[in-house]
Amino acid sequence: MKSEIAVFESYMPSAYSVLPYLIKSHSANQFSNFGPLVRQLEVRLAKYFEVPETHVVSLANATLALEAAFQTVEISGTWVTPSWTFTATNLALSRAGRSFRFKDVSSDWRIRISTEDKWVVDVCPFGDNLSPDRYTDSNEIIVIDAAASFDALKGCGYWLLKAKQDIGVIVSFHPTKAVGGAEGGFFLTNSIEWAGEVKKWSQFGFAEARESKSIGTNGKMNEPTAAYIHAALDTWPQNRERWLALTEKVMKFSQNLDLGHQPSLQSDIAQPYWVLNTAPEIIERLKVKAKNDGVQTKQWWGEGCHKMPYFQGIDSETLSYTRQLSETSIGLPFHLRLSQHELSRIFSLVEYSLTT
Repeated sequence: MKSEIAVFESYMPSAYSVLPYLIKSHSANQFSNFGPLVRQLEVRLAKYFEVPETHVVSLANATLALEAAFQTVEISGTWVTPSWTFTATNLALSRAGRSFRFKDVSSDWRIRISTEDKWVVDVCPFGDNLSPDRYTDSNEIIVIDAAASFDALKGCGYWLLKAKQDIGVIVSFHPTKAVGGAEGGFFLTNSIEWAGEVKKWSQFGFAEARESKSIGTNGKMNEPTAAYIHAALDTWPQNRERWLALTEKVMKFSQNLDLGHQPSLQSDIAQPYWVLNTAPEIIERLKVKAKNDGVQTKQWWGEGCHKMPYFQGIDSETLSYTRQLSETSIGLPFHLRLSQHELSRIFSLVEYSLTT
């Protein structure tokens, strides 16, 4: 019997590589509340993003980073957000008590932004680039869910710090991301004031004294999480090359068969997804064949958030491209633990679905 091929798997740094960082925590006897490893990690990532250290805030996970972004801006209007995204994006809006409505995406899988949209949630789908040319001066506040876009965010401060709008960017270090940590998320922004509010939010709204000055929660990153992220960053250059090599194999296969895929797969960036984009009848054959052959697939974003029970009643425009993507896309196994034999099994499965 063939072993099952998982659609994704964690790829964490080894316990031995994490140990030196954990020893530092034990030596300092500090394991939370902005300990030395967390502070060092914020400095390390600020250099990577090319922003001042004061513009980077660590949080326990990326969903909390999203929620912090929404709760710490004072607006009374309605945000626009894509339905075509992981539910965490829009649950964070809802948990923050913000009014929002769904907008459709374009052929680049990104929200369609108009000059009338003042407060925008933009999602970089499946590790895609930031694409700063998307925004206009009339877009006043922009939250970018770039959870899987660590590689694409390198040096983003060059653009971010020159932007006229207030922009907040969220990145994740979930174990299944290209840089796998033990969860953890970051908020980076061109607004030092916004960064300060997010940091206060992450520690119960405390400013200087242990007194809540504003809304907040316990959203702080702990030291063991920072230890895993540090260790993952140590091996990132080598693992990045492995991600790009895997992407090249998949791209070559897709091009030979004239298959579509998520836009981020075309870029010279490391990201942990292969989302096939093809005709609905091929998708259906593929799902049946994959299940029978022990190959996992995943409809990463289902039919879109607007179809989920919780979001019923949220105002939306016509979401025709969102509906099309939900019918023509399917996630296939794509991770660094894939063997060449397993990759060949996946390729054969796709070829079978095209010819049957």
